[in-house]
Amino acid sequence: MSKPIKIILTIAAIILIALPMCYQAYINKLFVFDEGYYFIAANELGERGRFFIFFDPTSHLQNTKPYLFVFIQTLFGKCFGWNEWSLRIPIIASAVTLILLIYFSIKRIVQDHWWALTSAAVLLLIPYFVCPHMAFTGDHDVPLILFTTGFIFFYYSFLVEPEKNTYQRYLLWAILFATLSILTKGWMIVFFLPASFVFLFLYKKHTLLFTNGYFWMGMVFSILALASWYLGREYLDPGYLEAVWTYEIGRYHTFIEPVHPEWNYYWKILFEIQLHYWVLGFIPAAIFLLKKMNGSQNKFIYYILVQALAFLCIFSFSKVKLLWYDAPILPLCAVIIGFGIFETFKRISTFFYFQQRIVIGILFTLVFSVFYIQIFTRSFSRFYMESYGDFMVSKQTDIPYSIAYAEYNPHLLFYEQYATRFLKQSHVLKKRQSSFQVGEKILVCEPVLMFNIKRKYEYETIDSLGKSVFIQIKKSRAE
Repeated sequence: MSKPIKIILTIAAIILIALPMCYQAYINKLFVFDEGYYFIAANELGERGRFFIFFDPTSHLQNTKPYLFVFIQTLFGKCFGWNEWSLRIPIIASAVTLILLIYFSIKRIVQDHWWALTSAAVLLLIPYFVCPHMAFTGDHDVPLILFTTGFIFFYYSFLVEPEKNTYQRYLLWAILFATLSILTKGWMIVFFLPASFVFLFLYKKHTLLFTNGYFWMGMVFSILALASWYLGREYLDPGYLEAVWTYEIGRYHTFIEPVHPEWNYYWKILFEIQLHYWVLGFIPAAIFLLKKMNGSQNKFIYYILVQALAFLCIFSFSKVKLLWYDAPILPLCAVIIGFGIFETFKRISTFFYFQQRIVIGILFTLVFSVFYIQIFTRSFSRFYMESYGDFMVSKQTDIPYSIAYAEYNPHLLFYEQYATRFLKQSHVLKKRQSSFQVGEKILVCEPVLMFNIKRKYEYETIDSLGKSVFIQIKKSRAE
């Protein structure tokens, strides 16, 4: 295949991967958790030069995560304005890069185009990838997954590569990806290290590793980069390291209140929510692995499987569990499921008289195009406190009004600054304890606020949109 055709196909693939993410980013307003908080961090840094802010006292945790992607989002906000795209484009770019990384890494490691393509497609199509907190919102979980997955792939390449110059290069890449993962969202990479250490001895690379100058050079770079952040922030923000110990290590112990402490929580959500019907791909993968125990492809699958299981088993002892915390294993699951589906397609292709690659290509297109289209039809439940943005940017934009809100709300703060900057309209923000004047126009989105207003005032509904109600106060019931 000529180079221009490869470039055209790569560009087409990038467009196909990014299209559903961009569509969902376009139709969904800013989410509060945790996208809204990342906006506050980036906006405060970009507009006021404020690092390391505390949010509202009602926030459950101090923001202890490193600022690598906050810096990137700040740069986009300064260059392109403070809008949803400035927060989301860096994340969408990371998601596209992750899928391409899976494809090119599998193709390089096992020399199989269709397995690589199937695994990349599985990750794109599973229910918990193009969804809130992941591939189209401004959260930092997908960049984290990009770097942990890069570490997993390059570390394996280091283990199996016999040529010195090449395995040294893979080793440096693995260290770089591990470092970037920590600078993105903390120490999640640590949960992959126990299995990685075992594989180091299984592949008899421990002596080569600890006597290799490139390894120590990479470690020095990594330690300097991490120390620059953690010790630098401790110097500027005393108490930071204690907060990291409390709020990050504390999630694994009992320093903070447990959330979903049951051991099987991640196993349950992996099968019921994150992968859902795609878990069926594990069945043919297991069958084909048992039939063919040896070979380079199987060694790679066993490595991926052990890394995923070790991560999940260790991480399941955490006392604080949330839906997206185990997301680093999703690309590994996609590799295994992709293997099972690809091997199934290969077996089916033997029943036809066409070339095998043509049959596999037709099966791939028929099966995956259905699930690809389905991404565009996904809708996501929203909190009442995330309803302000739709109304503020599309309704009643030519008259002044107040906005009632119940508690600290980054979503509302985002669209208030958006309205001020782009719509030339500012609003009076009033918390639930505030009083209202006769004739005052108010945007209300939260039921508890509407209940209080009904109890205290007579009002007229002027307009509405979804969960948002636009009212005008007529008189106080106390009169």
